[in-house]
Amino acid sequence: MRRLFLLLTSICVATIIGACSNNHNFSNLPNKAKLFLEKYFQGNSILFVEQEFDDGRLVTTVHLQDAIEIEFNNRGEWIEISCPHGISGELIPTPIYSFVEENYPSCFIVKIQRKSHHYQIELNNDVELIFNKEGKFIRID
Repeated sequence: MRRLFLLLTSICVATIIGACSNNHNFSNLPNKAKLFLEKYFQGNSILFVEQEFDDGRLVTTVHLQDAIEIEFNNRGEWIEISCPHGISGELIPTPIYSFVEENYPSCFIVKIQRKSHHYQIELNNDVELIFNKEGKFIRID
């Protein structure tokens, strides 16, 4: 029984150490991502940084206080920003921001994803909107 307990304890410790090794330091971020965070999220503390492969591509997710998450590609460019209290208008392409202000005046953007051919945004009322790369509205998703 004691050996089983020691074995289970060892497995738990190894799991915790493995999980913690996935938490990378701010210094491991690409320079472009660091500059982005310093410019737009200067007052937010970084809780942890994790890296994983998504469809064969390295994605770095930075978790900030207030449940803010930002995903960066391997070049340090943001690919997704999630902020439950609203994303600053300066991070949203102007045509998209204007469209939301005009058509959804009581809502705000809580998530934006930059895809290869379009932007996908989510509003605080759970409506998802798709825009082309130029910011022209395509459809409600």
